[in-house]
Amino acid sequence: MSPNLPHPLWKELNSIVQKQEPEIRSLRRYLHQHPEPSNEEYETTNKVAGILKEEGIDHQIAPSGRGLVANAAYQNGKKRIALRADMDALRIQDEKKVDYRSTKANLMHACGHDAHTSMLVGAVKALAEFERRHPKVLTWRAIFQPAEETATGALEMIGWGVMQDVDAVFGLHVDPFLSTGQVSSRPGPLSAICEEFEITIQGRGGHGARPHQTIDPIAAGTQLVNQIYEQLPRQVEEPEPSVVSIGVFQAGINSNVIPESAKLRGTIRSITEARSAQIKDRIQEIATNVEQATGATIVFERRYHLPSVTNNPDLLETWMNLAAQLCGEEQVIRMDRPTMGGEDFAYYLNHAPGCMLRLGVGKPGGPTRGLHSAHFDIDENALVLGSQLLALCALTTATN
Repeated sequence: MSPNLPHPLWKELNSIVQKQEPEIRSLRRYLHQHPEPSNEEYETTNKVAGILKEEGIDHQIAPSGRGLVANAAYQNGKKRIALRADMDALRIQDEKKVDYRSTKANLMHACGHDAHTSMLVGAVKALAEFERRHPKVLTWRAIFQPAEETATGALEMIGWGVMQDVDAVFGLHVDPFLSTGQVSSRPGPLSAICEEFEITIQGRGGHGARPHQTIDPIAAGTQLVNQIYEQLPRQVEEPEPSVVSIGVFQAGINSNVIPESAKLRGTIRSITEARSAQIKDRIQEIATNVEQATGATIVFERRYHLPSVTNNPDLLETWMNLAAQLCGEEQVIRMDRPTMGGEDFAYYLNHAPGCMLRLGVGKPGGPTRGLHSAHFDIDENALVLGSQLLALCALTTATN
């Protein structure tokens, strides 16, 4: 479908973005082959910086050497619009059979951050060319952040000052369960409040042949996990979604030794602070009950707290309307409930209003592989649309 863009400047910028498509695709494949995990994104940062330098685009690398920011050459004295992408990969072995699969063992872009970075580079190059033709029409900033997966990168960039004088901030996240050409979002909460917790179980170790002489932390931990999974769905009201998952259970190294201690780590996902507090209170009650039943000492600790991405309704409506003009109204999906994933984009929204869209990257007719899967991939035809949405969002918001 041809885009229905009413403003001549929008059409011009859209055309400039389209010309970037081969470079956007090539960059995404390069980054997919050369992933870097959270807090190690030095080569990725330098790759993006090199492209911006070739284009003569003003940019600065963060003091840590990970992450960078690019700025418009001209300031129009009006709104400064920030666009954000994340750059880190995950410690997952890439199992895809494609030419551009990861070249690094146990590292891959399984969450689409290579696509996010590439789309923003395409948008920035287009905005810079547009700016040379039309100085002072808009003021933009591009934020390429590290360490989204550890929920530390946004705070690091904010601490560096990237949100100074920003009037609105926008971001995209790929969604393999939407087809290419589709976008989705919702006003208000888009993602979950995410908390990581750790539970330490201190028992009394001993010989595996004489468990009666021990306080078995593995047995206590097993009871604890079972009761969390069994009781929480029944004892926490469900008018709004929430999830508790245990991802780590560590204990012992010898098959014939009952260890002294065990450690559990997990995640709580909820939509409101009240629900989050209710869940944590119930986990503590369960831990206390298991402690009394087994004689183990159980300590429940919260490790970090990531707020929900909360979309500004007015800015989101502007972006959704733009998406409808680009993709067709039938391709714009208005979500009825938040996702249970987390996003440290939420931290930027503490400093300026903004919103995030989910961009469809599902391959037509292909198997759908979810985010964080060892087989995750995208339909690269979605890349140029992502760049268009970012660049046109900046222009539309700046000139409204």
